[in-house]
Amino acid sequence: ARRMRALLRRGMPCDTVFAYSYAAARVFRAAKSLGLRTVLGQIDPGPVEDEIVADLYRRAGQADRYERMPATYWARWREEIELSDVVVANSDWSKRALVRAGVPEGKIAIVPLAYDVSAEIPIPNGSRRPPPRFTQDRPLKLLFLGQVTLRKGIGPLLDAISSMPG
Repeated sequence: ARRMRALLRRGMPCDTVFAYSYAAARVFRAAKSLGLRTVLGQIDPGPVEDEIVADLYRRAGQADRYERMPATYWARWREEIELSDVVVANSDWSKRALVRAGVPEGKIAIVPLAYDVSAEIPIPNGSRRPPPRFTQDRPLKLLFLGQVTLRKGIGPLLDAISSMPG
């Protein structure tokens, strides 16, 4: 917030401020006091994710291993939502979760993390495509990016792997 004010005092042209969720309230309060537009980069589906993760741990018999976020955490997040002119979600699923948590649908814009190039742009000759079937000579290779936790989906992933023949 101090840096933003200093930049504006130096004449930096600015009409919009972007900040990530769970760290935006102070910056957005300052931005609003200066008449600036605010855009919140929502990094997860908010309280709905907390519910989903708590349920994952409960179903795995490990409810005592997951500590729910306190009400004060969500109160601060709700202040960020109120101060936001736009909330950026990375998928339609996240948008639906945010709406379920009370974020006005019209306030949410979806900016995907990635997209399927092959669905929109023809793949040039020589590009690699997945085979129609995986075999011993062309096995399925899997890359998991994320923490190895229930929250990041490792449980369903391991279940799916164990159900695969061979």
